[in-house]
Amino acid sequence: MRTICISFLVFLVTLSSGACARPRRQGLVNRHRADLARLPDVRRIAILRIDPGPAPEKSVELIQRTLRTMLTRRYEVVEFQPPRGGLVEPAGRILIDDLLLAREKLGADAVLAGEIINFRRHEPPAITMSLKLISTEDATVLWAASGTVDAARPDVKKRIRDYYSRTQESGRDLFGWRTVLLAERRYIQFVANEFLLTINPQRRP
Repeated sequence: MRTICISFLVFLVTLSSGACARPRRQGLVNRHRADLARLPDVRRIAILRIDPGPAPEKSVELIQRTLRTMLTRRYEVVEFQPPRGGLVEPAGRILIDDLLLAREKLGADAVLAGEIINFRRHEPPAITMSLKLISTEDATVLWAASGTVDAARPDVKKRIRDYYSRTQESGRDLFGWRTVLLAERRYIQFVANEFLLTINPQRRP
């Protein structure tokens, strides 16, 4: 127990110093990167179950599936459910031992941990979320993003219209771009896209 607590304290120091370094606004979210040089080396990501916060279970499952699906376009992705050995830990919490397990057992280069901070399901929908991509080698935060994507804001509506025009065939949906607001699945896809666009790594051959 003492070893785990010490490891966790060390991890918290690493996490807070890495994630808070040089925040930069990109699109609708704040992006943080601790080490740009190492991010392109990530090949396999283990995804923790996201901390649901105030979001209902079905919505959390939808967010989890959406993030996994979008990440598989760039990475090898595996689900990660670390054993707790009787300890009660919140979803999204990760220990040093978990990072070692993800590296040794799953061959993961990084673990994705996330938290839903605020959630409004009905129109205008809104999601406040934070995501962190943590190296399994030394617990460095390679990338982190946080922000609120609130459809009541004019800048968000503009991004939704742009997103819809890029991803949908003209005239395909009865309500046009407003379909993204009316269908929870579509809005979650939009929000996940806004967050994951900020990774934007240039992979090395």
